[in-house]
Order: sequence, then structure tokens, then C-alpha cells
Amino acid sequence: MAKNSLNQNADQQPQIVTSLPGIATYRRAAMEKVEREVSGHLGRAVKLVRAANGVLPPDVLLGLASATENEIANRKSHHEIEHEAGEDHDHDDFESFVVEGGTASDPKALAEKLKGVIERHDILRLKGFVSVNGKPMRLLVQAVGSRVDTHYDREWRADEAAATRLVVIGLDGMDRDQILDEINAALV
Repeated sequence: MAKNSLNQNADQQPQIVTSLPGIATYRRAAMEKVEREVSGHLGRAVKLVRAANGVLPPDVLLGLASATENEIANRKSHHEIEHEAGEDHDHDDFESFVVEGGTASDPKALAEKLKGVIERHDILRLKGFVSVNGKPMRLLVQAVGSRVDTHYDREWRADEAAATRLVVIGLDGMDRDQILDEINAALV
């Protein structure tokens, strides 16, 4: 049974304070019931995490220690499932190649030039590292469509050559020689 009392300070409006003994026990039992019901419909690798007001621990949000790599064989894409079922479907034909060598002197100018090459040749993806004159660090290049992002990720290690290596991915039939020439020209 709820108990009500009236509290009032001289400087404040009256407040009604309600105490419901057992509400915590009721909520805990209700939560446990929901968890049991939901757990029966989850895969063995899926874990329930209690949260209040949408607040989750950072390690849960970031997937730290989730060991996803241990379950990768159980996480098949629709493509793999179709193959296993013997279903026919089309494959887009892709090709890729690597551009090696050359250095850049101006990373911003390089990014703009690469954007132009990507747009002219309908390159789907471009990724890798660029050696920049006078810099001891690798310039990481990630491009999807015409969006080109660059940043220095780390120093070149002593056991690796400070050399440009970019992977170009596109549809079959792209003009590899022309793309190579344009990227090499951008690296001057």
C-alpha cells in the first residue's frame, strides 16, 4: 500500500512524496521475465545487456572483447547463403591492381588529383599508403567513390620501405594503363 506525506519548506511549494514498497522487487522480476522470453529467441553468441535510459557502457558500444572473429563462420552474407543453396545469381565483375612508387609533396593537392582520376574512370575504391617528401610517416589514403580521406597513421617502420602502394578497385574493363599514368602523374 502506498504511503503519502506532505512535505513543505517555507521557501518551497508543497511536495507529495510517495513510497511504494516492493516496486524494486516488481521491476526486477518483470525485467527477469522479459530477459528469459527474449533469450529464448537469440542465437548463442548474442548477449543481453541491461541498460537504463539508453545508457550503455563504452566497451559494449564499441564491441570491445566481443570476440566477433570467433563467430565469423556463423555470420554468412546473403551471397554465401545463395551459393550454399545452389541459387543462380549474377556477379559483378571487378578487377583490382596496385600502383607502386612515387612520392607526394602536397597531400591536399594529391587528394584532389586522385578525386579527379576516380571520377574520370569510375573507380569504386582506392586505398593504401603514400610516401610524402620530408615526412617520416605514412599518409593513409581511403577513397570510396569520389570521397577521398587522408591522414598520417604512423611512422614508417625500420623494416618497411617508405614507398607508395595504392590498391585501385573498379569494374572489369577499366583503363588500367591510363589510370596508372594519371596516378603516377599525381604523385610528382
